[in-house]
Amino acid sequence: SGGNDNKIFVYHFDNGKLSSNGSIKVGQRFPKGKISISGLAYFKKKHELLAVSQKSNSLYVINLKERKVIKKVEMPGKCYEVKISPVRNDAFVSIWGKASVVQINLKDFSISHVYKTGDHPNEMVITKDGSRLFVANANNNSVSVIDLNDQKVSETIITSLTPDAPYGSTPDALTLMSKEKKL
Repeated sequence: SGGNDNKIFVYHFDNGKLSSNGSIKVGQRFPKGKISISGLAYFKKKHELLAVSQKSNSLYVINLKERKVIKKVEMPGKCYEVKISPVRNDAFVSIWGKASVVQINLKDFSISHVYKTGDHPNEMVITKDGSRLFVANANNNSVSVIDLNDQKVSETIITSLTPDAPYGSTPDALTLMSKEKKL
């Protein structure tokens, strides 16, 4: 993303090389436009891009063919990341300022569920079968594990390196190993 420029840079990837392919304007440049894109997800089914903002507390739906915003959806707080389920017609947005993750129905972009997480949820990763969502909670040194079938937080994994580690020490990013046996 272009951060406070409130645009998204587009790149073409061919034969192992990246080349600039312009940008998509989401709004006026900061400070006139208070947006600041913080997370992106490609919605392949509709050839759209979902973008979330930490300053406007919004989800933007972008038509990639026309390279323009076609919908803006208000979120309940500062957004950090957006992920699209590989098997459901849903997206998930971490609401950094509200210690929660919202589930978005991709048919009408309504909030269908809210999950309480640890403080400052940021990066997320979804299992390939779409059954679990892992959420890094930066200000709690933990990871919330959300069971998407039962629609509840099933466990919280403590990630601090030592019992007396100050809040905010870990984690800020997540990944699952290829066989999804290790986080």
